[in-house]
Amino acid sequence: MEVKSKSYFFEIWAGIGLIAFVLIWYLPWRFQVNDDEVMMWLVSGTYTGKPEAFAVFIHPILSWIFSKAYAFEPDIPWYPALWFLIMLFSFLALIRLIASRPTPLIQRQVWAFFLFGFFVHFLFFLQFSIVAAFSISAGLGSRLIVWNQNKKPWYHLRFSDFFILFGYLIRPEVLFLFLIGGAVLNFLVIKDKQLYFGLLLPLFLSILGSITLQLWIERTGLREFYEINRLRSQVFDHPSLQLHKEEFKTSDPDLYHFGNGLIDFNRDLTLPEKLPIWKNELDQKRFLNLNVDSLTNSLSTFLLHEHFFVGLFAFFLTFSFLLKWKKSILMFLILFSGLILLSPFFLLKVQIYAIVFLLYFTLCLVYLDSGIGLKNVWIVYLLILTGSIFFHFISYFQSSKNILSARILNKEIGKIQSEGIQEIYLVGSGNLYQEIMFDRPLRFRVLGWPTLLEMDQEFEGSGRKAYLIDSTTYYNNEEYFKTEERKEGSSNLILLTTEK
Repeated sequence: MEVKSKSYFFEIWAGIGLIAFVLIWYLPWRFQVNDDEVMMWLVSGTYTGKPEAFAVFIHPILSWIFSKAYAFEPDIPWYPALWFLIMLFSFLALIRLIASRPTPLIQRQVWAFFLFGFFVHFLFFLQFSIVAAFSISAGLGSRLIVWNQNKKPWYHLRFSDFFILFGYLIRPEVLFLFLIGGAVLNFLVIKDKQLYFGLLLPLFLSILGSITLQLWIERTGLREFYEINRLRSQVFDHPSLQLHKEEFKTSDPDLYHFGNGLIDFNRDLTLPEKLPIWKNELDQKRFLNLNVDSLTNSLSTFLLHEHFFVGLFAFFLTFSFLLKWKKSILMFLILFSGLILLSPFFLLKVQIYAIVFLLYFTLCLVYLDSGIGLKNVWIVYLLILTGSIFFHFISYFQSSKNILSARILNKEIGKIQSEGIQEIYLVGSGNLYQEIMFDRPLRFRVLGWPTLLEMDQEFEGSGRKAYLIDSTTYYNNEEYFKTEERKEGSSNLILLTTEK
């Protein structure tokens, strides 16, 4: 009966995951950050007019594959479709791992519900670093469990290793974080010498991938573009800037505007020269703000609107503490301490917490999961998780109310273009343009690293620009737009025009 229950366990959860996958695809899911949007526009040719083989943040091998796919059939949404499929197959791989565990069925159901909650949440709020982490978690978990059971040579390849490969290609840095985190937790808590051998192949893969990345950049002559963009990212995501922006509003207005996303390399040709100066200044401030209030601000700022994920993580901690409580508590404290130590160096965005959750989840599943006869307790967990996930999923069906209609905006963009202005920049959150995000050709541009691309490729414009800006951004950065002329607009956005 046990073998039969395991079989049905996987089949039932595979069906549930597939239904959620299809439903969310047809719901108004969204990219959580605009880096995904811009990379999609680049590889699809929507932004520059031809599919680009270098999308900056993902590995160039993957962006090259995307560009060829879009060149073959431009009407298929290859970029988000692949992210969705990787999330689905990673979910199925992890469900199969849970099904294989020698624990009571009801305990495995709790594991599956925690995984499903994470799956549906970040399928709806899609983010490429989290997709990479989910894929690596599936591949690494499979590899470590099989390694423990069969003790294969470290270089032995398994089909599940493709999850690690895909995760690396999506976001190379995520695999390094998993490997470092896994090695540290093993050294301090798990203390399984064989685990290091299980990490060798992923480490070899990451080193080989990094070499190919550097060779690709050199071969394509993109070294300067790559370095400037990396510097831009380091400054923009610097904790000393994003967590203390108001301090620069008077002392360094340019840096303040930069921190608010007003990054136009075509507007300020000296910006590449300012970046290393700004980074050095921000680096010197790392530890000046290291106090209780600063740490609290760093740990909580990007979780303010992530109630479901925070609740899921906290609830999973209580579950993990019931497994092997000494090791699970110690693992959590080490990870939490790591976040505190890294907070002066990295902006702790939601994707960082998601990576920590998946690393902790995977290691608990592989090394701490054991059969515990707490049937009544597991029933309580199942009831709470079922209710929470159900109401969270139902809220997705109301999400269309948060999407602004683009009908008026489209009309205004057409009017601006009819006046001979082709360079139109939308400045604001993604819900402003979500309805027209997949339009071909794209009728607007965005500020940030795409303007570095435009400068690098010498885009030809009409000589005039128009900015459509949400009121909050405009009134917080009026000084930035002092040379532009404000016009009467037909949308809720503020319309400014300028000469180059």
